[in-house]
This record gives sequence, structure tokens and C-alpha cells, in this order.
Amino acid sequence: MISRFDFFLASELKFQKTHRILITVSGGVDSMVLLNLFQKTKHHIAVAHCNFNLRGKESEDDYIFVKNYCLTQSIPFFEKKFDVGKYQLENKKGIQESARELRYTWFNEIALSNNYEFIATAHHLSDIAETLLLNISRGTGITGLHGIKPINGKIIRPLLFAKKEEIISYANQNNIHFRSDSSNDSNKYSRNKIRNTVIPILKEINPKFEEHVLMLTKNIFSVEKIYKLYVTEKWNNVHTSENGIIKISIPLLLEIDDLSCMLFEFLQPFNFNYFQSSQIFNSLNEQSGKKFYSKTHILIKDRDFLILSKLNLSSVNEIQVDQNTCSVNFSSTNLTFEYLSGDSELIFDDYFFYLDADLISFPLIIRKWQKGDLFTPLGMKNNKKVSDFFIDKKISLIDKENALLICTSNNDIICIVPHRIDDHYKLTSSTKNILKISFTDY
Repeated sequence: MISRFDFFLASELKFQKTHRILITVSGGVDSMVLLNLFQKTKHHIAVAHCNFNLRGKESEDDYIFVKNYCLTQSIPFFEKKFDVGKYQLENKKGIQESARELRYTWFNEIALSNNYEFIATAHHLSDIAETLLLNISRGTGITGLHGIKPINGKIIRPLLFAKKEEIISYANQNNIHFRSDSSNDSNKYSRNKIRNTVIPILKEINPKFEEHVLMLTKNIFSVEKIYKLYVTEKWNNVHTSENGIIKISIPLLLEIDDLSCMLFEFLQPFNFNYFQSSQIFNSLNEQSGKKFYSKTHILIKDRDFLILSKLNLSSVNEIQVDQNTCSVNFSSTNLTFEYLSGDSELIFDDYFFYLDADLISFPLIIRKWQKGDLFTPLGMKNNKKVSDFFIDKKISLIDKENALLICTSNNDIICIVPHRIDDHYKLTSSTKNILKISFTDY
């Protein structure tokens, strides 16, 4: 393991012993093995540890464990506690995205102020496979297929040569102590489902699955460079920009071969996902006025142009949508709005709601829940505080923060995504028009 580690540093990262490295250490097996390898290869190192307080005493014990290890080994130690819930609410982002932004901003601040040239994370070969499959499951272009790069600016990943089981084996053989994160065992998060259920099945089919993923991502990375030159050429041909407004010519778009793929590449930098780009593609020959929201931009389908403009990010505590809105990315949820006739054949699932469209007044307001919010949960006759509903349903703190309210123009709650609709807007035998609201994580 040590010789492979040294070889990877020299061959893939062009690393030198004089480089100063800030190692991000959670206390888990991956980061403790990474720290051990850097120690044994005699590099100039320091440790940075983030405490997000998401697991109560476990988080605090992780901090104490890493701090004590660094003290006994005389390793410079940096630690910071974060209020990730507050940051998530202020920035309207998912809990994992918020935690990532907070930690990498802090890592860069520490590296800059203390002259560390690189920031080392403990991503490994198995993480590449997880990331690839996660990107595929969410819908991705070619960029999402290159996996995790060994080096990206200041960030280096020196363990990308090793599989998870090799890291655990090395830790056991060298008596390396580490902390176990109980949240890794839960399949609540998509990445954990892939790690704990999907990848083991794929490795049963082919034990070298992860090595083959690595070869694929390296090839994709080379192909991506050529592909992006082609995308840039086409993009420059179809759009104009003036005063912050981007106009994309629909007639010129329709001349492009494989337009559905190319449209995703055009719109991805503006934070529209693959599902939304497919909706926009399908709208090109339809009536004008349809609207699509990413977390940073609004796109309006006009007669001859797709018109792109930035959202006012200072006011994205809520988004107002009208009957022309097809989809919205808000916080960590993708919402799709579709209208059906009352006699449509309906399929019920956990990922969409059906509401009586004729009872709903527009514009709709999408926002986070607030103290004092009231609604009448489906099946009940009386109002209930949203906070009490969460308590009764034993909804976790993270799920509370991720929940979205969709309200009428009168601020009446029609549903709490993804948990329950209001009883006043349910379908009945007299329903003539249906609003279908679909929701997925992105």
C-alpha cells in the first residue's frame, strides 16, 4: 500500500516531498489511513476537521478522537464547528450540498493563510464508482461520467488507486484506529443505497467492476476535452447575450443533430438538470410562454427564442410560479407541474401528488415552512400546525429542513412536499381538472 501510494503521488499527481499538505480528516477509516500513509512517507502535513453537529454526541466524539490523535503525533490541527442547518436555510440548498460548500470554503481559507499548497481528501476507487452511478441515476451529460479527478486545483485525492476493502485491510493490518459513522449504514441517502446495495451486486457480476469504472472514467476524461470544444462552437453559434439576458435561437437549435443531448450541455452551466432539458426540448415546437426554473436562472420559451436570465438570488426565499411553469429546481428538490383531465387514469406513487386544479388560485408560492404555518392534512377536518405534523410523523430534522410548502396566492398551503396534501385540495368525484405535482431529489 505504501509503495503504491508513493507511486500514485509521483505519477498521477506529480508530487514532491517539499509540498505542504492539509489533510481533511473526519476520523473514519479512509481519512485515518490517508493520514497514516502521509506520515509514513514523511510529508509536511497538517489536519483539518469539520464538525457539522449532525450526529450529536457522535460528531463531538469524532472531533475529540481526531484532535487527540494529532496532539499525540504532534501534527498541526485545525477544527471548526458549522451550523449547517442555518446555512442551508439561508442559501436554500440541500444539507449535503451545504455541508460541502462550507467545508471546502474553510479548507481553502486554512490552506491559503497557512501556506499549504494542496488539500488532500480521502476519496478512493470505490468512491469513483459510487459517483458515476449516482450521476447516471440523476441524469448527466458527459461531464458526470468522468468520475472524480485525482487533482482539481488545490484539491488532491491520493487514495484513488485503492478500493475500500484494501483500505480497511491496511487499517486492520497496521492497527490503525478509526471512528465509524452510523449514518453510512442507512440507505436513506441515494449514495448509501448505491454503496450498500447496487455496487455489491455489480461486483458479484464482475469482481473487477471498480477497476473497469476507473478505466472508463479515464477514457471519458480524454474524450470530454474534444467534445467540449464541439459544444462551445455550437453554443457560440446559437446564442446572443446582452445586458445579462441570453437569447437562444430556436430555428438554429433545430438545425443541430442530436439536439436533445446538445441542449442539456448548453443549459447545464445554468443549473438546469437533464430532466428539465428534456422538458425544454419537448417544448420547442409548442406554444410560447412556458417557464422553467433552475436554482439560479429562469428560462422562458418565446416564439423564436429561449430566453435565459438570472434569478434575483437575494429573493429566492420563495419562488412564485404561474400556470405556464413546467418545472422548478428549489432547494434540493425538482418539482414538475402537469395538468390532466378529471377522467384521466391515475397511477399513485410516493413521488407525486394529485390535486383539484380548479380549487387552486395562482400564482403558486414555493417556500420553506415557517413557525406558525397551518394546514389541514389529508384525511383530517381541522387545521394542524406544520411543526406538530412533523412531530407526529416523526420526521427527522434534516427532512424537516428539506420539506417544501406549495401555497396558493392567498398563502393557503396546498401540500407539503414530499409528505402530505391539504385535505381541501384532494380529488373528489366532481373533480374536472387535475394538477399533478411530481418531485424528485437532484
